[in-house]
Amino acid sequence: MTTSSADTPAEHQSYGGIFDGFEGYRTAIRNDHIQVLRQGLVVLDTNVLLDLYRYGKQGRDDLIAALRAIGDRLWVPNHAMVEFWRNREGILKDPGGTAVLIRTLGSNTDAIFKAVDLWGKQRSHPKATVEGLTQELTECLARLRDKVTQLSEEETETWARDTSKDEVLLQLEQILQGKVGRPLDEGAHKAALIEAKRRGDNQIPPGYLDAKKPEPDSAGDYLVWEQLLVEAAQRQLDVLFITRDAKDDWVRKEGGEIRGPRIELIHELLARTGRDFYLRTPAQLLDLAKESLNVSIHTDSVENANRLSRELTDRERLVAQGWVHSAVDKILHWEGFDVFLSKLNALDPVAGTALKLASLAEGWIDVRLMEEMGIATSGEKLQAIGSTIQDVLAHEVGNGNLPERALTLLEPHYYDMDQEVLAYRIRPEFLEPIRLSAMFAERREGTSAVHDSSLHWWAVKTDPNKPSFVWKSALDKWFSENDPRNDN
Repeated sequence: MTTSSADTPAEHQSYGGIFDGFEGYRTAIRNDHIQVLRQGLVVLDTNVLLDLYRYGKQGRDDLIAALRAIGDRLWVPNHAMVEFWRNREGILKDPGGTAVLIRTLGSNTDAIFKAVDLWGKQRSHPKATVEGLTQELTECLARLRDKVTQLSEEETETWARDTSKDEVLLQLEQILQGKVGRPLDEGAHKAALIEAKRRGDNQIPPGYLDAKKPEPDSAGDYLVWEQLLVEAAQRQLDVLFITRDAKDDWVRKEGGEIRGPRIELIHELLARTGRDFYLRTPAQLLDLAKESLNVSIHTDSVENANRLSRELTDRERLVAQGWVHSAVDKILHWEGFDVFLSKLNALDPVAGTALKLASLAEGWIDVRLMEEMGIATSGEKLQAIGSTIQDVLAHEVGNGNLPERALTLLEPHYYDMDQEVLAYRIRPEFLEPIRLSAMFAERREGTSAVHDSSLHWWAVKTDPNKPSFVWKSALDKWFSENDPRNDN
């Protein structure tokens, strides 16, 4: 006999399904994002507005077109606009990374000159011929630096000096008229600052990763969030927050992959407003706009927005961790190496460990290194390690992830009497890219201390008691003398 729910005691009745009370765990699908872009409140973070200065004209025009198509549902929290005006002129000093390009040109000049000199010696060209080529290179690089600086300054100096001639401001003024929120009243603002402090102390999102910043910056993310909650409650609309911020106090990650907004944020907005919360990047907004808003968007604009987002996010994270700009430039210039190292370590942990540890010293992969790792070896084993490294390099070069010259990374050394490998040596020009990229890869996964995270490099399937003490001592010494975050 079937029992009706009316006959079932209250304590045994079912009141919901598996996502009731657990809404944050549901994976939003593309159609969810399309619908909220068509019907919800679309909220812009500060970085979306500032990045308009970093986009090329096509990308900027496409994003402005998408924002214009949203209409009255487009909205900017007041504090996001406060941060926009506070940071605008700083961005205009170098919106397109001109200083980065000039520093990169300078940091690679020596390598270019050495390559030309080596080529001249290998081809037995007269010294005067090589010196003439070097002089031409020097003059060419100087002209390039001057032209890049001129092109950048001509546009941005006009924008910074005269807001009436700033193309970005003129377009934003049109599309954001009546769409910027009011500040919180004095009482609510004071309460928000107290709440931001509490959240920072207890690592409650959003904004707790900014807790160590000086005030008022430490409360910035929470002020944006609180203003967003107030507006969503008044409008009674689902919210789509557009931001480039991919820090852990905004997004939920599993294995380094972003799964969506933090669950706490989804639940808090639902509790305060009864509405759903979604989060997308500017590149994802552009992609959705083609289908959702019937706006013509260039494919290049989406790809360039994605690239810019990755580079700026990585750069901001590294700078926040204390890395100086010159080290950051080098890491990002060789950004393909961290992917290469990750793939090498997954394929052969011994080869990956050996390459990374060799980069801390003079670059030698030899019997001594393997013994200190606790691995018995031979010329045949060394040759197998070299072959594995070379195979992964060739794969990454073939896929366009590394420049072709990366194929010369390893220099084999042989016994005199036969062709058995005595050792491999990392060529000097690759020591720093490998070292910095390896450290960067570890830091990007959220490890707190560089030298402690480096211990993972030799966590291979060997005697665990043999290598750790030897290499911990060596690494502690290396890091004490060569902190990679310092500008040398």
